[in-house]
Amino acid sequence: PRRDAPRSRRPPEAFAVTTVAQGASIGANATILPGVTIGQGAMVGAGTVLTSDLPPKLVAVGNPARIVGYADAEAIDPDRGFPPDFPARMLTLGSHVNALGRLSFAEAAALPFAPQRVFTVDNVPTGQARGAHAHRRCDQILIAAAGSVTAAVDNGRRAFTVTLDRPDRALFMPSGLWGSQFSYSLGATLLVLASLPYDRAEYIFDYGEFTALAA
Repeated sequence: PRRDAPRSRRPPEAFAVTTVAQGASIGANATILPGVTIGQGAMVGAGTVLTSDLPPKLVAVGNPARIVGYADAEAIDPDRGFPPDFPARMLTLGSHVNALGRLSFAEAAALPFAPQRVFTVDNVPTGQARGAHAHRRCDQILIAAAGSVTAAVDNGRRAFTVTLDRPDRALFMPSGLWGSQFSYSLGATLLVLASLPYDRAEYIFDYGEFTALAA
């Protein structure tokens, strides 16, 4: 081909592979960049411009795409909590408020496990998500130490979302649940207490594997 030919007339040696997993849906006139993976059960809204991978079950809309929900999930009132037959639950931590501010705390005896690891997640870009995995044995407690975060919890049969926006209210996620976190407000910080030290082999990143184990 001529050296001055337009780029579109000079195909690359190999094309990036775009993957759409089982159960995913793409709305009309959506634009998907080459090489992007759309996870199992994820949803891309009409007219959305998706430039990066979309994890399983998450819902993306807009240009550029932003994650706004979790497919087929029911939003719960954090004051009422989860249905009694669902393994996740809300925890109420201690809090003291006065003219000098608020102090939130948790006594070890009030927690469902003794934490072996503590970490925070912050500076999450607008419209992006974290998590998108399950744990084989590790339990977790999620607390919005600052700002607000929406957490999705999924046992392979039912899914719920809950907004965490108070440091004295926590989400207990036992092992065996798939979790994703999104809709981080500006300046939000998510505090996570884990029952086990970090072990990558303990994570499940494939939603199909997760649902097979959960069946």
